[in-house]
Amino acid sequence: MSAEREFLISEAAELTGVSRQTLARWSKRNDFTPSIRYTTVNGGTKRVYSFADLLALSAINHCLKMGVLLYQGLSFASYIQGAWPTLSPTKGN
Repeated sequence: MSAEREFLISEAAELTGVSRQTLARWSKRNDFTPSIRYTTVNGGTKRVYSFADLLALSAINHCLKMGVLLYQGLSFASYIQGAWPTLSPTKGN
């Protein structure tokens, strides 16, 4: 288990301004999938979002509000997710 904070879909929706329904739809269509997934006891999947995911979702939401096309916002978000380890503060700071 990671020491990084994990966010449920309801928390991700509230913090990013993207509705739960939209997050679920994007995940189902593989437009934007959370970095963390757990298999539940009954064989289902639980979507859990990382802090980097929240940053990316916030960026997508902002881009969409500015009229940027979804695929362009997703491309930018993918960059954010990939760059997050290098952007995060070092421990102890």
